[in-house]
Amino acid sequence: MSKVCIFIESDKETTNEGHFVRHIAELIYAGDSKEIEIVGTGGYTNLDQFAVQMQRNTDNGIKNLVIFDADFPKEGGFEKRNLKLLNLKEKEKVDFELFLFPNNQDNGTFEHLLEHLATEEHKGLLECFEGYESCIRGRNNPKYVSPNQKAKMYAYVSTQTDPNDIKMFKKGDWRFNQADLWNLEVDYLTPLKDFLSSHLK
Repeated sequence: MSKVCIFIESDKETTNEGHFVRHIAELIYAGDSKEIEIVGTGGYTNLDQFAVQMQRNTDNGIKNLVIFDADFPKEGGFEKRNLKLLNLKEKEKVDFELFLFPNNQDNGTFEHLLEHLATEEHKGLLECFEGYESCIRGRNNPKYVSPNQKAKMYAYVSTQTDPNDIKMFKKGDWRFNQADLWNLEVDYLTPLKDFLSSHLK
């Protein structure tokens, strides 16, 4: 039986976000990994649809954690998104603990956290992508859309993915267990580690 249920913003556990949250949680939790359940919500605006499940979890002694993006002021931002979700918690009368990517205090997303985890050996790939973005902007063509942060991190991983592993990559397995690809010891990841550690006891 699950002891903790983590609600994420993507639509299912088998996304890169789901893989990442599970990997970090399992690094921290000393118990059975089966006691950690990951639930995809399909977006922060859908969280109220999980109120019944959250209440049932609480009644059964299962702790609810919500890990979503803070986003940016245009569509949210840390303070606005934090307030909105806490108001929903009060309105629905459910119990959950909240963490907002990238570090529970700044504006940003899951992919902004990932950028901080790129290893020193491969950070140059991100600079290559920034050059690509500048090139597109320099064309001054309104039909061209500058790639977003998701595309940037997708490129970081895909350029280091063996053709034999491409199916796993496309299914969300971004190999977060590989130290040559991700540095999970950076200070920027500490807020998430501390959040999970305090609730995975």
